[in-house]
Amino acid sequence: MAPTHTLMVKLLSGESHSVPARESMSVSDFKKEIALRTGIPPSQQKLGSQNGTFVELRDGTQLSDYALAPGDTVLLMVKAEEPMEVFVRSNGRSKLYTVRPSDNVTELKAQVQQREGVRQEQFWLSYQEANLQDGHSLAEYLLVPHCTIDLNLRVRGGGRAGGT
Repeated sequence: MAPTHTLMVKLLSGESHSVPARESMSVSDFKKEIALRTGIPPSQQKLGSQNGTFVELRDGTQLSDYALAPGDTVLLMVKAEEPMEVFVRSNGRSKLYTVRPSDNVTELKAQVQQREGVRQEQFWLSYQEANLQDGHSLAEYLLVPHCTIDLNLRVRGGGRAGGT
């Protein structure tokens, strides 16, 4: 198998997508690539391969564990959306929040405001160096269960702490 190749991802509706993959790629990272092309959050994806018998591709494993060859088809089933827990970190402390991928950033900020006692205008949230923007769903940021979102406080005068 070449270092980078393409796998076909097929939904039950018949819709197909070409998704780049590497043999050493984890199934979790492959799901993130699928999410970028389909808009289906990784938490709602169930992947399978049918090489004689159906085999589920499990998070925590590598694509190489399934002997997939370039051009092979991976089946994608969409699971019902389930709540997931994420951590919001502020001042070195993390608190657990329960969210759904379809929740929007504004809804999470309202929860944070209520629990932290900080008005929404006084902070912004970030995940993996991306600022979470109001009006966008959490799914757009490819959050995974038990990930950590940073709560960043604005400094007086409207700027942001940390020079950003």
